Amino acid sequence: MANDAPDWQRVVNITAGPALTDAPDWEKVVVGPGGSPVGGGGGAPGLLLPTDIGWAGWTCIPTLPSGTFAFSAGFIDGDLVKWAKSTTISKIGFYNNLAGVLTANENFLGVYSATPGTGPFITANLLASTAPGACDAPCSVVGYNEVALANPLAVTEGGFAYIVFLFNGTTMPTPNIYSYVETTTNPLVGFDWITKVGGYTTLPASLAAADVNPGGSVNYAYAL
Repeated sequence: MANDAPDWQRVVNITAGPALTDAPDWEKVVVGPGGSPVGGGGGAPGLLLPTDIGWAGWTCIPTLPSGTFAFSAGFIDGDLVKWAKSTTISKIGFYNNLAGVLTANENFLGVYSATPGTGPFITANLLASTAPGACDAPCSVVGYNEVALANPLAVTEGGFAYIVFLFNGTTMPTPNIYSYVETTTNPLVGFDWITKVGGYTTLPASLAAADVNPGGSVNYAYAL
């Protein structure tokens, strides 16, 4: 075993420099089957993504939901979604475990704006919703329920939103849920929330942080 120090050595010190603002003049991207970049674009090996089955995003991986939850009539439930691709969505869906007995024209699925991770913000604005009556029949049966939005919504990959539920009736739909411990103090920056009061028969144009409480279980929903 040698015990002599090297006759010479070269030490390279790497220090952080200013952020680059110029885009590369050119780049080469190698793609594989399906058009995904090799070594990227597909997430961790084996991870199920919404785009694997043609969906734009979901509130939680469908293999994770651990229970069921019955909605309370007249309350709005919001669940965070991160868009997995840039597209235009036209439907909201969820899995229902209990047939609902719903009041006509007072049931809605919708999408509200969200900016999680940026600190408290004032409002979540309604971006799209189903039409009056569109949810009444589909959400009254057991199974996957997909309801068309009244107006398709363009979404951007990496952006956030809230998928929301509003039901009224004598028997509420019961989706799959994934339970967790809520850690945020601002419900509109958390994974999910529910309005502090009920009585809603339609989705309002906006909701403020003061209007809602943080939840503790994410309702399973998806957009396509």
